[in-house]
Amino acid sequence: MNTQISTATQEQKMVANELSSNINGFSASITSVSESSQQNAQASQELAQLAAMLQGQVNVFKV
Repeated sequence: MNTQISTATQEQKMVANELSSNINGFSASITSVSESSQQNAQASQELAQLAAMLQGQVNVFKV
């Protein structure tokens, strides 16, 4: 009986460690996605500004 309890406890510990590792991996992935999203937002703003500047320059040539 003690052997079964010990084995079950070890298995639960292994599962808990694996879950913890997976959660840490998810956390790192989420952080990376968040950082990428912020960079994309900034790039989008810069592109919008460039598009507005280009539109202003093109408007000079309109008749």
